[in-house]
Amino acid sequence: DPSLRMVVGCAGVMPQRGRSGNATGRFAKRRRQQGPEEDETEVGMRSEEETDEAEDADQAADEDESSDDSEDDAPRNRIGNVPLEWYKDEDHVGYDIAGDKIIRTLSGGEIDALLESKDNPEAWRTIKDHKNQREIVLTDTDIEVIRRIRQGMYPSATTDTTSMVEFDNPEAAIHPVNSAHPPKRRFLPSKWERMRVKKLVALLREGKIRPPPPPEPEVWDLWADDTPKRRKGPAPLPAPKLVLPGHAESYNPPSEYLFSEEEKKAWEEQDEQDRTLSHLPHKYDALRRVPAYKEFIAERFKRCLDLYLVPRALRHRMNVDPESLLPKLPSPKDLRPFPTHVAVSYEGHSGLVRGVAVEASGQWIATVSSDQMLIIWEVASGRPFRSVKFNSAATAVSWHPRCCMLVVAAEEAIFFVDPGLEAVSNSSEVGGASEHELGSTTREATVASLLVLRATESRQSDDNDAEKAEGAKARAVRWRVVASDSLLFHGGCRITIATDGDVQQLTWHAKGNYCAAVSPKARAPSNQCIIHALHQQKSMRPFSKLKGGQVQSCAFHPTKPHFIVATMRSVRIY
Repeated sequence: DPSLRMVVGCAGVMPQRGRSGNATGRFAKRRRQQGPEEDETEVGMRSEEETDEAEDADQAADEDESSDDSEDDAPRNRIGNVPLEWYKDEDHVGYDIAGDKIIRTLSGGEIDALLESKDNPEAWRTIKDHKNQREIVLTDTDIEVIRRIRQGMYPSATTDTTSMVEFDNPEAAIHPVNSAHPPKRRFLPSKWERMRVKKLVALLREGKIRPPPPPEPEVWDLWADDTPKRRKGPAPLPAPKLVLPGHAESYNPPSEYLFSEEEKKAWEEQDEQDRTLSHLPHKYDALRRVPAYKEFIAERFKRCLDLYLVPRALRHRMNVDPESLLPKLPSPKDLRPFPTHVAVSYEGHSGLVRGVAVEASGQWIATVSSDQMLIIWEVASGRPFRSVKFNSAATAVSWHPRCCMLVVAAEEAIFFVDPGLEAVSNSSEVGGASEHELGSTTREATVASLLVLRATESRQSDDNDAEKAEGAKARAVRWRVVASDSLLFHGGCRITIATDGDVQQLTWHAKGNYCAAVSPKARAPSNQCIIHALHQQKSMRPFSKLKGGQVQSCAFHPTKPHFIVATMRSVRIY
């Protein structure tokens, strides 16, 4: 074994310190006590008696108080830096100082280690030394040293960290850093510097070296204009690069790059600046058959001229087609469907139209405008059927979803209007069934009954309370009948409700019982959104104050009992 020869040959001569030194001394002592016959035998072959004597000697050395080490702490394996992988196929891991094999005793896997940790209370502080094949139990001192090292402290608590060695102080340095003798230039003046100084002194005495002249005084002209800044020239322009040749410049180009007679004629008629190719492509079967380029000298001359006259600007002649300046419009086929002509024009308002509403059957259209007019139009013909004039601008209009009835916002109030369209609709349906006529009559009765203000005790008490109360908040829920001798009554207005400011939107519930009015500029925050119940003829203020600013719009969900409110900063569902 090469490691064995290395250990046996070097164990007696290599200087050892600490634990290994004590073990080596004891090994030499045992060899002197045994006699000369034992020296001639092989180191690795020993009897049991000699082994017992070696163990007794080890115990005696352990009892020696002069030694600072013990036999157990000394390394058993003396193979040096030989890797343990070389012994992975052997039953031993190396040789001790006596030349005996160190048998592999540490074995077992993770399961054995787990069982050992449960049975042995000292397992948590036991580590395995695979090189020396032994288990070492860490003492409290060892654990404390490990803890201090892991925390970034000194291993020993007695280490003095306050005192320091003054390496930069020459008086404190006992031994020099370098043992070489200092050179002569450290303590002798330089000969070359003396010659240089002597020469300078001679030149000064001869007057060849004069002191520098004093600086000129700085003078400023207080009345002079600012000096013009020097204009920098243009940035250097890089030389133009030639376009790399393509297939058309080849001596054997593909057939699709060759010109026909018509293309040759068109190319010759073009201006030189407009030509994409500077020459006509020709086809040759070999490169040696290509003749000399007749325009070679002219092109080289133009190239050199361009490089010489780089700052000049070459102005191209502009041949601009006026039609090319117009933007290209898309095809009308790609934009369809789009309105192509006016089908019906509804003309009659003289002011800004503020609202438009279409009747559920699609036969009528109602519009309101800032000219104080409400006009009902027939969709098919565009003729105005009825018009109502208010005292101020009308701001919103909405049709009842199930009846021919209108609600209009004007004069800071809401008007429920019966336009009288049921009779016109029934008269236009000629030859209808009796059930249909009965249904129309029922609808007429329904519209008439809805627009009759019912006087009840609760309403009278509400009116009395409203009369006592002051402000816009109280009168915003007061239902009143339009006077029968007024022009609004003849126009179809039957019930009116005062509002707190102009109403900007009117919307109906899908069943037609509730109508919501939105007044963003109402003086009272609770009057910005009011829901009016037509059958009960009552008004509700669902919000005393809304977060997010003024109410901008509202809507009823078509199928679910949800009310949607949009403010300036949020949209919420109630």
